Amino acid sequence: MKTVIFGGTFNPPHFGHLKLMEAVKSAIEPEKIIILPAFAPRNRREELASVDDRLEMCRLLAEGVSGAEVSDFEAKSGKISYTADTLEYFREACPDDRLYFAMGSDLFPNFPNWFKARRIVELAALVCVARSAEDINACKAAEKTVKSWGGSCTFLKCEPFVCSSTDIRGRIKRGEPTDGLLPENIAEYIKRRRLYRG
Repeated sequence: MKTVIFGGTFNPPHFGHLKLMEAVKSAIEPEKIIILPAFAPRNRREELASVDDRLEMCRLLAEGVSGAEVSDFEAKSGKISYTADTLEYFREACPDDRLYFAMGSDLFPNFPNWFKARRIVELAALVCVARSAEDINACKAAEKTVKSWGGSCTFLKCEPFVCSSTDIRGRIKRGEPTDGLLPENIAEYIKRRRLYRG
């Protein structure tokens, strides 16, 4: 079974995340997608909703993606997790699955310098989502390294979403509308819980 792992802060999850998942689903045709919210962002200045709120919003996001489920493995760990350790967990939990790890083209050029990068490509095939051919070209050196390690990498082009999680949080804080940016169930949850109000 093909299983794609989507990590991120999901603070909050939005239509851009859905768009990426649909692009990967179309290309890889996985039976399962694991949405994996992190415990904390690497940028500690980011205004962060609680672990429980982000997990619940991810569960609401998963309702719009067939085959999707949410894992609290990183969110409940109480620490910033390394991708290699996370993939070791899923390899043990899903020993018969073909694992894929999705990432953006902004992260991929530095991937060979990640903690235990060589082990990551032993545990999972990489799926890199890029905004343009130029972004893909910027990843060529890292791709060559991954392939020299015996790893697999698939590049997908996906038009960038109009708004980031940071932009959406700013809109909410300023009382501006988020129509077309958030699935309705997530927008309602944020309103009910009064998240990102500052």
